[in-house]
Amino acid sequence: FGKEEVERLAKILMSGKNHNLKSISASGHSVPSSALAKLGAALKSHNGINHIAIGDENMGDEGVISFCSELKDVNGGTLETLDLTFKSISKEGAKIIGEVFASSENLKSLLLYRNPAIGDDGLTIFSNAALAASPNPFTSLQHLDLSDCNISSKGVESLVECLIGHTTTDRFRSINLTLNSNPLGSSSCDSLVRLISESKEECCMLKSLSLKNCSIGTGLEMIAEAMVEHKCTGLELLDLSNNRIESVSALKFAASLEQGKHNINELKEIRLAENNIGEEAVIAIANSLEQLPGKRGGNSSVTVLDISNTDCGVSGAIVLMKCTSLLSLRLFNNKLGTAGFDAISAYLIGGHPNLQHLDLGGNRAEGKAVSQLLRNILTEQECYKSSLQTLELGGNENDDEALFEEARRKRPDLDIVRDREAVADEWDEVS
Repeated sequence: FGKEEVERLAKILMSGKNHNLKSISASGHSVPSSALAKLGAALKSHNGINHIAIGDENMGDEGVISFCSELKDVNGGTLETLDLTFKSISKEGAKIIGEVFASSENLKSLLLYRNPAIGDDGLTIFSNAALAASPNPFTSLQHLDLSDCNISSKGVESLVECLIGHTTTDRFRSINLTLNSNPLGSSSCDSLVRLISESKEECCMLKSLSLKNCSIGTGLEMIAEAMVEHKCTGLELLDLSNNRIESVSALKFAASLEQGKHNINELKEIRLAENNIGEEAVIAIANSLEQLPGKRGGNSSVTVLDISNTDCGVSGAIVLMKCTSLLSLRLFNNKLGTAGFDAISAYLIGGHPNLQHLDLGGNRAEGKAVSQLLRNILTEQECYKSSLQTLELGGNENDDEALFEEARRKRPDLDIVRDREAVADEWDEVS
């Protein structure tokens, strides 16, 4: 799918004869700038295409400018999704994207990840160009992915200013912002919390915030403070995996989950995997959530929790098993071992009353402990209905084929995942 094919497609679109094509997915194909310009001109006159992914890693600023410039007069046209992932975009390419699409009333998804040459300077130029084009840029945007773009706190600050805009006009924003694998550091959270706590019609501007592998560390404390002090309604997901978060910051975050529960009443999913927060912090997180019997009035909005590879300890795992709001719990690679499985088994007799998904993979438990846990789940209890639908056990000894066959027969609704040994080995290498 190269020059000739793109030019032929552009010609068809320009003719107005196409009434069916809505999406162009041709990422990874080398397309010269001249053909990209023709395609952009065709999209300017054709109102049917709403999704495009085009070009390869050699597209660069020249290709992006050739394509986007043709759409400037129509503010990006009818495009709802623009995927320019891994296109070697730098400052000039970022600038034209901001100029052209800032005033779009249609753009919902902008994917720019794996363009490390954008950097702080490119993101600042993008943001300034967007603000110059519109006082309230990207009003329809729902997904923005700038992962692996070499962005730090300076770039984040300019992006936040751009998304907030220059006017006080109330407008509903619900953006899924993904900034994974950028060197953000803790100071970036000072800007990001404005998006969490910026109130527009009683809602914050973000639906989800993904900061996996961004080294925010103590920046988590700023997020925790914002959740206690500001209304964060609308925020549903926080991905804070692999961020060098330690116990002290995690303890403050745990306190905010309960103290700020009315401000984060729509926060459903929290990912803290690959942070060495330890047993004390995990217990504190569990204790901030609603539990029965014992603790009532804790946070009841969080339903999905990933505590993989956090050194949660057996005690941490046990307290988490008591949380009544959780529907999904990942305890992968926490070295729980046989003792951990024996302790957890006591909370799985007949299944589990609320957990639908439980990941115990990579914990190196002996076969006898795995077998006992499974027998407990298969135990029938009168007037008891288990919610458990998926159980992950790979990375533990689990060679009792007769027992697994019995489980398939007695609980055909229960999906037991067993083959994660290779993943556990990968964790060993990372550790």
